[in-house]
Amino acid sequence: MGQLLAEPAFRSTRQSGRLLRYLMKEAGKEEGISSLDQYRLGVEGLGLPADFDPRSRSVVRVAMSRLRRELREYYRGPGAGEPLRIRLAEAGYHLCWERSDPGAGEGMRRSRLRIEPFAGWGLSEPYQSLPRELSRECAGWLAGTGRVTVVAPNLLGSREVASRAPPEDPDSFLLRGSLEECEGALLLRVYLQAPEEGVLLDHFQWSFSLDPLRQQAIGQVLQAFAVEVASEFGLIDRYLVGASEESVTGGQLSLPQRFLLAQVLEGRFSSERLRAALSAVEEGLVHYPHEATLLGASAILQVLGWQDDPEALAPFPYGAGERVARALSLDPTGAVPRLGEIFVAMAEANPERLDSLSRDFLEDSSVSAHLRILGANCRLVADLDPAGTLARVDELFAGLRTFPRVFHSLRGVHEYREGRLRAAFAEVERASFEVVWFDSLLRGLIAMDLGWGETAREERGILLAAAPGFADRPQIVLGRIFAAGPRDFLLARWQQLLRA
Repeated sequence: MGQLLAEPAFRSTRQSGRLLRYLMKEAGKEEGISSLDQYRLGVEGLGLPADFDPRSRSVVRVAMSRLRRELREYYRGPGAGEPLRIRLAEAGYHLCWERSDPGAGEGMRRSRLRIEPFAGWGLSEPYQSLPRELSRECAGWLAGTGRVTVVAPNLLGSREVASRAPPEDPDSFLLRGSLEECEGALLLRVYLQAPEEGVLLDHFQWSFSLDPLRQQAIGQVLQAFAVEVASEFGLIDRYLVGASEESVTGGQLSLPQRFLLAQVLEGRFSSERLRAALSAVEEGLVHYPHEATLLGASAILQVLGWQDDPEALAPFPYGAGERVARALSLDPTGAVPRLGEIFVAMAEANPERLDSLSRDFLEDSSVSAHLRILGANCRLVADLDPAGTLARVDELFAGLRTFPRVFHSLRGVHEYREGRLRAAFAEVERASFEVVWFDSLLRGLIAMDLGWGETAREERGILLAAAPGFADRPQIVLGRIFAAGPRDFLLARWQQLLRA
């Protein structure tokens, strides 16, 4: 173990080093493994004061998550050739020793994504080259995600093509799309098919107004479309190939079900997706009742579904808390179980607990950026230092190309409350790629205050058609989502919109 402990990350002056040495010492005691808990780890392992309360502070779970990540990185790098390896147990807090797989250094299997040149329909002269240029731009963005091999021999130069596969390659995801000019706008449609018998995993469409678009602004169209495509379909990198701690892999869910869950964990909260994702997770739990990630995801989806449905009169789903407790008992450092704990604290209106859990989660670099931002979203709806939270998100994720879409909606609420109406409307527009009743509410309210009466009335109609129950009980519906400050602000504006 000398080489491992000599690594900078595991020196005795570092938190991970202190924790690892403590766990190694306890592993040598007959009673050490069974008696380890968060309190002992915090006080004895990390030197926290004797009044440390693990129920209100998640510092131990954050430290264990960081240690797990640093051990994984060590055995992928300097320790790749070591025949005996240390790892943290999947459940509990003790160390395990295992012999390394001779083929482990080869890394995980990469997924192939085949991109076909996009079709063009009814394009006028300045835009006829756009479909091919956009296909190439999307291929370049997706090729940079790291774990996906982009197969696009007709788009990328030979030096950029990581792999060539026949068009009928059964192991490749397929990305295809079309660009159409109609009624003064460009309409992009993109589809992603799974390797499994061509199952359609996802699709979306987005329009870009051509007025007053000039030809020299075509680069803006390319950039905007490519960012959205990379955001939407880069999920196969982060989840489907098991590239992250939050992955649901193996036989637990089918490929379309895993993709659906990944979309929700990326902040794509349409009502249809929430219902379908919860159904998929519940189906998975029938077969894998002790899978911590599924239990944590189930709790998150129960909370989101309860908040999202203006028609529902049911009380808060207290089963979500039970699911989170089970998930954390199985995997105390798991990212999705910890996020589930944050969502439950938010739904139960427990601001002190939510504040502590979400602050630690946001600062935990071992968790993926999108999940940490979802944790920050819980702070925003609870009105916990929204300006400071947004500033910290901007600081931590300055290089992030895309954010969870719901984050833009909640930033829009903050901008709206601060009186920055055009900035608020722009944020909500960035979130809106499908009909979500809450985004229609925000657009209608902001448009009303901007003096855009026709747009305000149109959005009010869309909202009432999508969620007719909202008009009957707006205080209850908004109270499920927001703390008193933002709730009362939106309610007051809604009453004015009803009279508009």
